[in-house]
Order: sequence, then structure tokens, then C-alpha cells
Amino acid sequence: MLALFAASCSHAQMPVGSPYDPDAPRSWAASAQERIQKHRMADVHLNISSKRPVRIEIRQQRHAFPFGSAVVAHHLLDSSEDGQKYRQIVERCFNQVVLENDLKWHWFTPKPGRGRSSIPTTLQALNYLKTQRIEVRGHYLHWGPYMKADSYRPLIDSATHAQPQAFHQKLTDYIDTVLKRTHGYVYEWDALNHPVHRNLKEQERDSKGRGLMVHEWMQRDVYAEVLQRAHSINPALKLYLNESDILTKQGTRFTEYIQLARALQQRKLPLHGIGCMAHFRPDNLPSMASLEARLDSLAKLQLPIKITEFDVQMGQPMRPYTQSAQELQLQKRFTEDFLTLCFSHPAVEGILMWGFWEKAHYHPAAALWDSAWAIKPNGQAWLDAVYRQWWSEHRFTQSIPRQEHTVRLFKGEHELRISDAQTGEVFYTSTLFVGTKRQNLKIKLRRSSQMP
Repeated sequence: MLALFAASCSHAQMPVGSPYDPDAPRSWAASAQERIQKHRMADVHLNISSKRPVRIEIRQQRHAFPFGSAVVAHHLLDSSEDGQKYRQIVERCFNQVVLENDLKWHWFTPKPGRGRSSIPTTLQALNYLKTQRIEVRGHYLHWGPYMKADSYRPLIDSATHAQPQAFHQKLTDYIDTVLKRTHGYVYEWDALNHPVHRNLKEQERDSKGRGLMVHEWMQRDVYAEVLQRAHSINPALKLYLNESDILTKQGTRFTEYIQLARALQQRKLPLHGIGCMAHFRPDNLPSMASLEARLDSLAKLQLPIKITEFDVQMGQPMRPYTQSAQELQLQKRFTEDFLTLCFSHPAVEGILMWGFWEKAHYHPAAALWDSAWAIKPNGQAWLDAVYRQWWSEHRFTQSIPRQEHTVRLFKGEHELRISDAQTGEVFYTSTLFVGTKRQNLKIKLRRSSQMP
């Protein structure tokens, strides 16, 4: 029974390594840049024939690599000035999002309440994201820890909370409903959230005083059931594990997380990726060497790794906090280094922030934009990395009738534009989708009115 997987788990601790030092030499950075060149870029070979000199421009339009954020459904639909700015940033800065709360069991209900969106509002937000070609992750299908009764209100009553069969039926009904209602909008799910987390304050305790997990309380193979049921409803869905403190703390959680993934793989259950929440604070920032070692260990599972909830938290949850200049600089520098190391790792297939606006962030000081929409240093670090450093733009002139050009581009969608070198008149445009394999394009410009 999967509920007993921990019995065979090795409890060796994964060392954390040295803490993060923003002033330390960045000895790791050169190899990271080499990996970025190797894994995140590809060659495009152009063979262009033209009777007159031409100007060739290649401009990136979208990343293939997912760079995203958690978002809130009602902010996406807000008609106020704040709502407009919220949407502008989502459309400009992210190609993938996760709805922070709107698809959770506790929130996906017919009627809004306690700050929650209704199902129609959530579906309207999903439709908006689809029109913007922004991919959506679902968060989440099953929450591993068995929480105290108050944590489930108004979702279920006390009687249902105490009866494993009734609780299980509610969970099953939710999975059926949310997957069917979001079909065609959500392509990937955190199927099992906090599957090995035993330290939540609101968590029920077992006879030994440990945090109790739902599958242990039910004495059912819940993890397998969730994965199999989701896969049967929509076989195209990518199903992830998702856990916190995987990249930071000492202890057995990292080992147990890997052991769980292996157990699921050995049973050939539909598991498609490993999620690392990546919530950090100044006192638990790992060195890049430590972070790379942990990613390397996770990569041995041969599953995609996704950074699902990245932030650098300061202050308290849900409370404004004024950061010092030193704190802002630390947050910025770690964001730069973390993004670079993760983007360079070949097993990492996406990085999502856990929110971007101070007024819509669980930890306000972790946001990229403050409450008045001024970008913070960590937000500028995001933009500089994602849309400047890792963004392709090439311009060059061809002055002979036939010439070959090889350009190396970041993977994603690019616009190719060819214009008259003297007049600037544009007479050729095309969209290039740069992927893993080298592309060869042969372009012969023939239009007699423009090519005498």
C-alpha cells in the first residue's frame, strides 16, 4: 500500500551546504552561462537570395521556456485601473500562470464567499488567459496533510470531516468536477500538494504525535487514486508532485520526496513532473552549489522539474513590510542568481513566481511590484534576465546576392523581417518557432516590383 511507502524510506539527510553569500565570488556562473547557451538556445540557418541589399531582423516574441507567476482570478477581470495594470503585467511578463487559490478544493465552489471567486468567475478568467495564449497550471487536486476540521470549513461539515468514506467521496467529486470544468484551459496540475509535509500547525496528529496524512487516516491508496482518476478523465494532463522546503532545509523531507516519486514511478502511475515550491527567507537562502546539488539529485528521477512558487519572503504573511535598502539588494541578488542557476539546469522546465503585486501576494514584501505599481529591484532582476539577457534580437545587412547566415536564438517564437536596406520597405515577414533542432530556411526574394 502506498500509504506505507515511508516504511522502506532511507532517512539519510541531504546536506544543505553553505548558506547564500551575495558577496561571494560567482564561480558557478560561467558554467551556468555555458549550460544556458547549450540547452536554452538553438541555431537557425538562413540562406537568403536577393538582387539588392537587404536588412534582416530577428526579434523574439515569446519564450518556449515557461516563466510565470501565480495570479488571482478576480484581479484578471477587474475593470479598475489596478485591474488594467495587473493584466498588462501578466500579458507582458509571463507566458504561464497558476491560479493561486481559485481552483483549490476549498475555493472551487458554486457561490463566492470569504474573498473567494465563484466558478463562473474562475472560468471567465481561464478563458481570458486562453485568449492571451498564456498557459495555465492547476493548483491543486489533493492536499496531503490531514488538517483540523476548521481548515475545511465551509467545504465540509464536522461529520464529513470525521468519516473517511464521506471525506473521500467529497474529494472524488471535486476532482471530477474541476477537471471536467477546466478541460481545454488547464494543461498541468499539482496533483499531489504537500505529499510528505508533516509539520503544519493546523495538521491533525497521529498516535505518535506526528503530523497525520490523509492517506494514513483513510488507510487508502489515495495518491495512486488521485493520479489514476485524473489521468482517466484527461490523459493529456501533466500531473506533478509539489512540495515545500525541498531546496532548503535539512531533515528527511527531501529524501522522502524522492522516495515517494520513485515509488510512484515503480508502480507505473501517471506522474509527469516534480514541483519545488521554492519559498525562501533571508535565513534559509541556499548557496548556488547547494541548490545545484539538490537539482542534480532530483534530476536522477528523469522527470521534469518545475519551480512552482518562487519568492524571497520578508516580514509576515498578509502584512505590509517596509524593506531596508540592504534587504532589497539581497532579495534582488538572490533572485538574479536563483533564476540563472535554475534556467541553466537542463532538468528544470519552468520557473513560476508565487505572485507579483504587493496587494495580491501572500507575503507582500516578496512581490516584484509594490502596491503603487512601482517595480522593485527583484522585479527589475526578473525583467532584465527574462526579457533582456535571455531574449534574442539580431539585425544585420546582406549586401551580396546570395549569402548564408547562422544565428543562435533562445528557444521560442521569433519574427523574421527582411526589408530593403536603402528604403526600409518591408517585403518579407515570417514567424520562426525555434526548438531543439537546428532549422534551415532558404529564402529567395523574387518580387520584381521590389527586386529589380
